[in-house]
Formats: sequence, C-alpha cells, structure tokens
Amino acid sequence: MAFRRLPRKRRSVFPLLVLVGWWWIAAAGCTALPPFAGETPPLPAPGEIPDTREGGSRLPPLLSLDDACRIAGENNPDFNALFHSVAAAEARYRQALGAYLPELHVGFAAGQNLVDRGNLVNPQPATIPFASNFDTDLTAQAGLLLFDGLRREFGALAARGEAAATAEDRRDAFRKLRRSVACAFCDALLADALLAVADADVEFQRSCLEQAKVRYRNGFIAERDYLGFRIDLNRALVRLVSARSRREVTRCALAALMGCRSGALPPETRLLPPPGTPAERSAVPIDFYLELALLRRPDLAAARLRRRIARYREFQGIGAFAPVVNLVAGGGSYLRAQGGREYVLGYGLIADWQLLPLWTRWQRLRELREERSIARLRAVAVEIAALSEVESAYSVRESAAEALGFYRESLAWVRRQRELVAVEYWSGDVTITRLRGAQNDLVGAESGCAAALAEFCKAEARLLAAVGGEW
Repeated sequence: MAFRRLPRKRRSVFPLLVLVGWWWIAAAGCTALPPFAGETPPLPAPGEIPDTREGGSRLPPLLSLDDACRIAGENNPDFNALFHSVAAAEARYRQALGAYLPELHVGFAAGQNLVDRGNLVNPQPATIPFASNFDTDLTAQAGLLLFDGLRREFGALAARGEAAATAEDRRDAFRKLRRSVACAFCDALLADALLAVADADVEFQRSCLEQAKVRYRNGFIAERDYLGFRIDLNRALVRLVSARSRREVTRCALAALMGCRSGALPPETRLLPPPGTPAERSAVPIDFYLELALLRRPDLAAARLRRRIARYREFQGIGAFAPVVNLVAGGGSYLRAQGGREYVLGYGLIADWQLLPLWTRWQRLRELREERSIARLRAVAVEIAALSEVESAYSVRESAAEALGFYRESLAWVRRQRELVAVEYWSGDVTITRLRGAQNDLVGAESGCAAALAEFCKAEARLLAAVGGEW
C-alpha cells in the first residue's frame, strides 16, 4: 500500500521580516555621529614633528602666525594625544552598537568514561562487568536581544554623545593652543623689537662716545662728561645682552608649543609680524561677541552634550526595571556509545523580569539623577566662565588699543625731541644731562610702544579665542 505524503503547512515569514527590519532601523539610528555645533573648519591631523636641529630644519625661513598655529596643530604632542582620544571614543561608540548584533556560541566536547563493575556484590544478571563509553558533543547556540527596557538604545546614544563631546574637547584644546601660540608669537616679536631698540641705543651711545672722545681731547668737555658717555654705553650694552637672552627664551617657548624636537627655533628663521592693525576701539558692541561665543565655543558645546549624556544615562537606569526578552536558537549533534548519533534543534523566546530586590537599582537611579543635576550645573558654570572670559578679553582689548594709540603718539614726539636735544647739545646750548634724559626717554618710549603693540596683539588673540573664532 502506498502512502501519500501530506503537503507541508507554509509558515509566514512576515514576523521574521518585521523583527529584522526593527533591528536594522534601531541600529541605523545610532550609526551617524551628530553634527557639531556651528560651522568649524577641520582640525589638523597629527603630522611629523619638525626637527630643528642643525642640518634638519624643516621650518620655513619666514614664519608667520598662521604658519606657527598650523605647525603647532600638526606637531604638538599634547594636542596630538587628543586625536587618539577622539578615535578611542568613536571606537567605544561602535562597541556600544555591538549590542544590536546576535550572539553565536559553538562548543565541542569529547570524552571517554570507563566503568568497572567487577567488584559489585550480588550484581544484576544483565550487569556488564566492564564498560567503556566514548561520547562526542557538538553544539551551537545563537541569541538575539529583543528588548531590555531601551537600555541598549540609550547606552548607544550616550556613547555617541561622548564621542561628539570628546571631539569638542579636542576643538577646545586647539582653540587654547592657538591662543597660547599667538601669545608666545607676540612675545617673540616683542623680544625682537626690544633687541632692535637696544641695538639702536648702543649705536647711538657709541657715536656719542666717539664724538665726546674728540671733544675731550681738545678740551671742550670735562672728564666727568666723557665718563658719563662711557657709563651710558655700558648701560646700553647690558640692555642689549638682556634683550638677546629674552629673545632666545621667547623663541624656545614658541618652539615648544610648535612641537620642535630641539626645543628651539633655528637662528635663520625669522618671525613675520602680523599685518598692521589700527589701534582703535572696537566698533562692534560686546553683545555681539557674547552671542558669538554662545554659538561657537566648543567647550560650551561639550558641556551641552554631556548634559544630554547624563539624561541618557538616567533613562538607561530606568530601563533596569523592565524585563529582558531574548530570541534564542540552538542545536547539537551527540554521538552516543549505545550507537547512533542524536541531532537536536530548538528555538524560542526567553523573558526574564527581575522583581526583587529593587534597592540596588533604585539607588543606582538616584545616583544617575544626581549626576544629571551635576552635569546641568557644570554646563551653567562653563557658560558663566565663557561669558566672563569674553567680557574681560573685550575690556583688555579696548584698553590695550587706547594705550597703544597714546604710545604711538608719544613716540613721535619723543623722537623729535631727542633729535632737537642732540643738535642743541653738540652746539653747546644744553648740558649732557639733558641729552641723556632725552635718549633715555626715547629708549623708554620705543620699548613701551613695542610692549603696548604686543599686548594689543595678545588681547586681540585672547578675544578671538574667547569667542571661538579664527585668526
């Protein structure tokens, strides 16, 4: 008699497609990092540290402020370490996305059991006195987390926010690095200007000493006046030595920020002063800078992101009170000593809901809520500090611009006065004391004007850094 095979009942694949689609959408929603606040240029990637040792200089012969900031961004070791911090944060975010992937475990076992029943008292008739069993097991088990109270989703969102906040921290470090480089660059330019002033003073004192030597030999001036010229020359030489030392120190500080291995700029590298800036008070009100800082400061963006991360962590703590649902499937192949091989295949859902104890999870939720409050207050503190920095930088910039205008005006008068006093002295109308005073006034005016210009440039750099701007 022939048996007719019954048709197999078709199973709907619609639930499986819905499950796969939900998992894909949930994972895709967490794959792209959020855009950063404001339009900011890309940061330089770590580059090769310039070797400024003799024979290996790779710095341009004329170094501008923009070049110095660019080289510092590429080669400063402390700043380059933040590049890897951002990469590590992005890796942690992608690691959090791994919770959406299924798990697969494969196992294998092989062994032999030796049984000796020869010493049994009154054994059963069918008892085998000695037996040897060799078994092999091959198993595979797969699992997919379906629901865990959205802890997985909020964990991925928190990791994504942490990666974005770390990137904002790197931008903030670059902002501070450029500010430091600008201030060091201005100090180096000031040292060059003071060296030029000291050189000019030495040349003037030497010229005066040569003329005084001739007049002293001819009996036109007394010995005390002649010795006064020698004293003034030595004083000018001391200023020259101090100016040279200050120049080397400031160039070493700039080289350290730029990441130079030798810690010093090569002697042939010259610093280009920034374009001439009018010493005028800003026509832009302070409110504009305050609004610009709120929009562009990377530390404010990082604080806002961490405040959002704390909220995600709190939601993740709430999800600890929800059940956990897993989809599992497994199978295996078992070789038995009795003969033959067994095959097992199974699948199903596993739901686990921990009801007690609640104490630990409740206290963890309270901790996360307190951390959210801390993040909120820290964001407020960062905003207050940023606005205060803008206010102070704006005030310093305005004062520096006004002071620089006075110094430039006075310098023109002092130069004219020294020229007139020098002519009057050599014609015998004024004393040497008046000539010394005029020369000292000129040296002080030139040094003060150079210092005021450097302070104004540093104030400009601090104001631009305070609003998160560019040079």
